[in-house]
Amino acid sequence: MPLFFIVPGKQKGDLISLSEKESHHLRNVQRVKARDLLKLTDGEGSYFEGEVISVSSKVVSLKILKKETPEEPKTKLHIGQSLLKKDKMEWVVEKCVELGVYEIHPFTSSRTIAQFKGENKKDRLEKIVDAATKQCERTTRMKIHPHKNFEELFSKNADLKIIFWEKATLSLRQFFQGKSQPSSVVALIGPEGGFSDEEIDLACQHGYETVSLGQRILRAETAAIVATTVIQYELGNLSK
Repeated sequence: MPLFFIVPGKQKGDLISLSEKESHHLRNVQRVKARDLLKLTDGEGSYFEGEVISVSSKVVSLKILKKETPEEPKTKLHIGQSLLKKDKMEWVVEKCVELGVYEIHPFTSSRTIAQFKGENKKDRLEKIVDAATKQCERTTRMKIHPHKNFEELFSKNADLKIIFWEKATLSLRQFFQGKSQPSSVVALIGPEGGFSDEEIDLACQHGYETVSLGQRILRAETAAIVATTVIQYELGNLSK
C-alpha cells in the first residue's frame, strides 16, 4: 500500500484524522478497516506508521504508532525546466519527484513552444507530484514554483548554477571535479529548440556555467532526466 498524506499540525496527541480526499481513497479504493496499518507522511520530511481506529462516511481516523524523520540529502537540487508539451512536462515532473529533486521551476524562454494554461495546468502537475510522492514513498514533497519568464529565474540563488547547452565543452563530471559539497544546485534545461545564444550570455552574466550532456542531441524531456540523474549521482544523492 502506498504512502498517504497527513496534514501537518493536525495531530492531537497520537491521534489524527485524514483529509476528506485521502479518507475517500482509503475507504472506497483501498477498502481499509479498523486495525489496518498504514504508511503516512506529512510531506515535510517525516514518516509515520499508523493504525486505523475508525472509518466513517467522511473521515478515516488513525492512531500514530511510529514517527521517523529520515535524513535528507545534503544538497538540494532545483531544476529549471522550460515548459514542454502536456504529456512530456507531466512525465518530467513525475520523474523529478522520483529522483529526489527538491524544487522545480517551470519557465518560458524564447524558443518555448508549449503554452502555460494557468492554474488548471499547475493543479494537474500538483496532482502528479502527490501521486509520485506516494508511489516512491518520498517523505519530502517536491515544490512546483509558479511559471516564470526566463529572466525571472535569475532571482534564484544557489551555490552552483548550471545551464545545459549543446555548444558547451564542459561535462558534468568535469564541472563537479574539485568542488566542495554544495548546499544547493540549480540547473536550467531548455525547450525543444534549446536556448538562444543571447539567453546563454545572459545566464553566464548571472553566474551560470554552461555544461554539456554529450555529443548527441537529446530530446528536451530526455535531457531533463539525464541531467537530473547525473547531477544527483555526482552529489551522492542517489546513495541514500
